[in-house]
Amino acid sequence: MADDVDAIFERLKRLAAEAGLPDVEESTSYGNPALKVGGKSFVAVKNAETIVISISLDDKDHLLEMAPDVYFQTDHYVGWPHLPVRPAVQRAWWSLAFSNRAGSTPSDGSQSVMTKR
Repeated sequence: MADDVDAIFERLKRLAAEAGLPDVEESTSYGNPALKVGGKSFVAVKNAETIVISISLDDKDHLLEMAPDVYFQTDHYVGWPHLPVRPAVQRAWWSLAFSNRAGSTPSDGSQSVMTKR
């Protein structure tokens, strides 16, 4: 399982770099691998089944309604600006979030969800 967490974290690091996000630092959050800016985590790998992103509460509610198969919430995250994401489907989320344009292909060869039909 540690290998799965490491692989997920490597993918997140690569995607952050490809997106050109400035001042991203590798760190930990509550003992889990995390990416931070200014000392604040914006994404962490909780385990092989859960990635946690930082997000506004309004956006969090919208995503929970829009894609409950991707985003979920436990009692621990209620009222906090963090949202668990299922890694099994996070590939599509990251492809969409970091695509520079419709039809682009991430460097790992996966297809952007914007081009899937």
